[in-house]
Amino acid sequence: MTADRDRILGSVRAPASSRIESSDPGVSVTRYTLGDRQVLHLLNYRYDETNDWVTPSKDLRLRIPWEGSSATASLLDLEGEREPTAKSEDGALVVEIPELAMYGVLVIAPDAT
Repeated sequence: MTADRDRILGSVRAPASSRIESSDPGVSVTRYTLGDRQVLHLLNYRYDETNDWVTPSKDLRLRIPWEGSSATASLLDLEGEREPTAKSEDGALVVEIPELAMYGVLVIAPDAT
């Protein structure tokens, strides 16, 4: 699946700023902007057919291209709303989500400075 995604992205010649890295290849990320915020839809495709269950993604780490120095992240999923760890790192924002069951919406907003 990762090789197919890389092949498709290579043919599109997408800029580096459009590439979001996920520590779990079973989690799909779709992003759009809403003013100065970014909204990311996270979908966990780790379906276990034998148990008819989606295996939660543990210790999910997203690396999102980010020009600002800091930001606030808010995750809304089946557990409710929470604030995952978000830190600036080498021109990117690294967001750490302890567990993603099936679906979540991650909203990233620049810190007001």
